[in-house]
Amino acid sequence: MEEWTQVKKGKHLPYENTEQIFWHVLHQIHYWPQRTLIEDPYLRGELETCLYCLENEGIYPLPLDCIGIRP
Repeated sequence: MEEWTQVKKGKHLPYENTEQIFWHVLHQIHYWPQRTLIEDPYLRGELETCLYCLENEGIYPLPLDCIGIRP
């Protein structure tokens, strides 16, 4: 999380893929109850794909329906 607070880009600049995925994951984790995050196979698969992409700095195939915006 600390690295993301150091991003100095304004809201008018385009997102990088990894930043968009990061905000999407953060929103999903905040939005869904813990039980849903654990038990919903579709949601888990989506989040796992996003996390693999973040861990590999965007090299892993990007999720198609991942829409994250800066707060």
